Amino acid sequence: MKITEEVWQVGGGSLTAVEDAAIYLICFDKQAALIDAGTGKAHDRLVMNIENCGVSTSQIEYLFLTHCHYDHSGGAWRVRQEFGCEIIAHELDAIYLERGDSVNTNVLSGPLQGKAFSQEDHARL
Repeated sequence: MKITEEVWQVGGGSLTAVEDAAIYLICFDKQAALIDAGTGKAHDRLVMNIENCGVSTSQIEYLFLTHCHYDHSGGAWRVRQEFGCEIIAHELDAIYLERGDSVNTNVLSGPLQGKAFSQEDHARL
């Protein structure tokens, strides 16, 4: 769903899984970023929605996680693996994501440690 010339909603509600928070795609020229990743339950629909906006997943350089709840971050690992993008999260949320803390994130897929965050990432948080 196009919001502006550079912003689309590509996930959440009827666009992907009903459990997903809103997922936004921001694109300028040939560079793009996602805001949140949803639960990951409807990843293929997310990819289709991104491509329907005329954006290749290889253009997505960053995944910004607004916070660590599973409806925002549950799909982060798969997005990172398939798109090759860098994940940006606040350092207080990154701790829970890296540990795979299912109490604070409700993510059951395991930790992102070694898969998404690097020491350079932490230096920027």
